[in-house]
Amino acid sequence: MKTTVGVFFGGRSTEHEISVISALQAINAFNKEKYEIIPIYITKQGRWFSGDALLEVKNYRDMAALQNMCAEVYMTPEYGDYNLYRKKRALFGNSIWAKLDVVIPVLHGSNGEYGIFEGILVGGPGHADRHRADRRTGSLERLHRGLSTRGCT
Repeated sequence: MKTTVGVFFGGRSTEHEISVISALQAINAFNKEKYEIIPIYITKQGRWFSGDALLEVKNYRDMAALQNMCAEVYMTPEYGDYNLYRKKRALFGNSIWAKLDVVIPVLHGSNGEYGIFEGILVGGPGHADRHRADRRTGSLERLHRGLSTRGCT
């Protein structure tokens, strides 16, 4: 059984484009036999999209077309719900896009590098329990060490 890894990138930062390139490099480094990678692109306006079209750097030349090739997604602020949901509900079945086992934020700039995104994942904006966020997402150094020991880097 593969581990499902959600890779968040883009975002509302002046380093948006660098985040896209960094995320694509990280995604390509994963062993696809062990991990199912779910790319989650955050637009400069803050909307979230997911889909295989996000894996091709050439698709970012036309943002409107790229967004049309992907599903708009979101997560709920409910503790313990690690699902990624489609914004537009499926006609049949449920609205779950993916069940995430691991989240890797590849977000540059102040929103991605200072724990704001991690705080949202564990309890909403301004979440006071910063240590809990750090234990869940870990520092970049611990993340790199962990991925290296598992043959991902």
